[in-house]
Amino acid sequence: MENANGIVVVPDGENVRAGSFTWWRLAGVIHYDKLEKAWQLADMPMRDLPSLPSRTVALKRALDEQYRGSHTLVRVLPAGGYAIVDESFENGQEDDETVDPTYETRFKAWFDEDLGELCFRNVDGKISEDEMQAILSHFKMAQKELTHQDLSSWLSKLVRNVQSVRLRDTGGIYFIPEQHVAQWEKISDIVAEVGQSRVFGVPALRTDRAVEAIMDAVISDTTNEIETVTKLLDDATLGVRALKTRGEKLAALSDKLKVYENLLGVRLDEMREKIQEADARISETIITLQEDNT
Repeated sequence: MENANGIVVVPDGENVRAGSFTWWRLAGVIHYDKLEKAWQLADMPMRDLPSLPSRTVALKRALDEQYRGSHTLVRVLPAGGYAIVDESFENGQEDDETVDPTYETRFKAWFDEDLGELCFRNVDGKISEDEMQAILSHFKMAQKELTHQDLSSWLSKLVRNVQSVRLRDTGGIYFIPEQHVAQWEKISDIVAEVGQSRVFGVPALRTDRAVEAIMDAVISDTTNEIETVTKLLDDATLGVRALKTRGEKLAALSDKLKVYENLLGVRLDEMREKIQEADARISETIITLQEDNT
């Protein structure tokens, strides 16, 4: 057995483990259609699939792909869209730090929502038809692909849905309670099936150090969420709808706390009281706002 962060890793601990801890390695892209098909075949909730990249994001990725490794830069325009700018050096002196580069805009590109198509504004004919077609091809592909950045956001959301806690403040490694391990393993299998990324999981046996590490993570996550709610309430920036959403999150947090109390065999009364106090403030604020609007 190997001890890692207070969790004892065992080769086969299904009958005695407290759960599993997980992390992932992301690489390459995933084709959305392939992921959707595998997700559906595994009978997973379709609502949990990630969103496709927006057209603006897809255009940026297409331009980056087209001009990767060149002296052509992609710049965001204040009014929307992108300017494609050539960077050049007089007499090719790019290694001379005393020589400043010059920049020249070749064309502008944006997606027109009203027309429903990709548009170009050619500056003095500096972009060819073949180049525009190449960008359009990259754009169409980018609309159907999920990059490792997309996967990172998606997996971070999914791992929160299985009542996990972070074992590091910066994330990266999470503990998942035993009751959600099977669901997480299905997700891991699907990710491995459809691309190069991998989600790893290691069974974890409950020990004194494990209880301490997991409890510390639970308290940290709970405290951070309560502090966020408290700050928003102090700033008085939330409307009734947003307050109700925060109330739902606190209810889910309370349910999660109960799972870990049962799992660890401890009472987290102080955390529960703080949740109740924050929930009471939300209810009071909602009532006040509703009275003010009548």
